[in-house]
Amino acid sequence: MSQKSKFALALTAALSLGMLGCGEPKKTPSATGATVESPTMKPDRVAVTRVGLTALGELGRIERAIKPFIGLALPDAPAEVASLAVPGSCKKTQTTNAAQWETRWACGLDSTISGHKEIEGVERLNYDQSKRVLSYSASFEIRNFDDKESRLRAHTLVTGRKIHIAFSPGSSSTSAVAKIRIVSSASLKNFGGARKGSNWSSSIGGILHRSGATWTLEKGAAIALNGSLYGLDSERGTAFASGEFNIVSDTDTKLSGLGETDCTKPVGTWSVSSTGGGAKFDTSLASTSTTISESSGGSISWPGDLCSQP
Repeated sequence: MSQKSKFALALTAALSLGMLGCGEPKKTPSATGATVESPTMKPDRVAVTRVGLTALGELGRIERAIKPFIGLALPDAPAEVASLAVPGSCKKTQTTNAAQWETRWACGLDSTISGHKEIEGVERLNYDQSKRVLSYSASFEIRNFDDKESRLRAHTLVTGRKIHIAFSPGSSSTSAVAKIRIVSSASLKNFGGARKGSNWSSSIGGILHRSGATWTLEKGAAIALNGSLYGLDSERGTAFASGEFNIVSDTDTKLSGLGETDCTKPVGTWSVSSTGGGAKFDTSLASTSTTISESSGGSISWPGDLCSQP
């Protein structure tokens, strides 16, 4: 067995260890470090598709690390919040003491419109030439206001993401192999209101290959998402899923758009094992550049602003 195959097998096994829950309430960490009780739900086809959209969307965020590194531009902020900011882009990228590429988001903060949306946060990207390691980190607050809410009462989703890409010796600007790990989280910031909302964490690991402008993730890549998933923006009060979801690639996955100016979307097939609410549900997903489909035929489209979301 090759070293790459051993790595993928060990990673899949490690991420599968937490999949033995039987419907008991799960304790998931919030962004503030507090432990939140989150009762699970029985998984079904709709839940798996929604989780797939979120988890594979996090895989697509690998472009936040790769594209600046190879000299490609990233999309700007979502139009609905950029239009509420001061004239010009509400994102600013520069070199700082903390990062070679640091991007600050301040979107919609100057708006006086009722029911608006704000995004505030920072992304940092560094490349260690001696270790051949690309490191990315991000933290955001996404605030949605109802018409009569104050800032302190806004529905506020706190998200975080870390990407670690370690290139192998001999990797170049045209051919490369790397181990990747992406760790993400989302939780509802509570300003005193008894609200329900997303409270999940995810991890992604696998072997990344580059051949010119084509980037692929080797078969056996593993994704685990645990916790409660709610919708975004107008669907922020809607619970989609709650439990443990383990997603493993059945084929090499093409990261469509990663080496180009298009939005990055994983294209491949995936086996899914999920537990929650005392039930277990196994199925499969197929992801294309337009949709994510569950084996029964149900599908969901990638959002049009996927790659300009925080």
